[in-house]
Formats: sequence, C-alpha cells, structure tokens
Amino acid sequence: MSAYHAQANGMIKGSHKAIVIALITLTDRGTLKWTRKLSAVLFAKRTTIYRPTRHTPFYLIYGHKAVLPVKT
Repeated sequence: MSAYHAQANGMIKGSHKAIVIALITLTDRGTLKWTRKLSAVLFAKRTTIYRPTRHTPFYLIYGHKAVLPVKT
C-alpha cells in the first residue's frame, strides 16, 4: 500500500480522531496530562473488535487474546 494512497490516509485520520476524542474525554478537555492516559487509550483501541475482521488488532498481530489488566 502506498503511503500517499488517499483511501488509506482517510482510514488513518479516522483512527487518530478516535484516539484524540478519547484523550480529550479522559483528560477533562485537556486539563490533565494526556500522556498519562495515552497507554490506556491505545490498549483499549488494540483490544476492541474491529468489525471487518471480527478480531481485535492485538489478536491479528500476536495470534492470541490480550490478557486484560485487572484491579484487585
């Protein structure tokens, strides 16, 4: 896939937009440091089922389900 392929660029922009919206929501519109929430947002993105593939990005890369962190 070409780096300058318009359809691919649109898909990336949509993905980035979802990350930005999640960070804005979790940081109270930017009043908290977004860097503290970035890893949680990315983990959520990587472990959410993607409709066209019916799998999570994590599963497609590693071949098994992610072990979710649990608070005790």
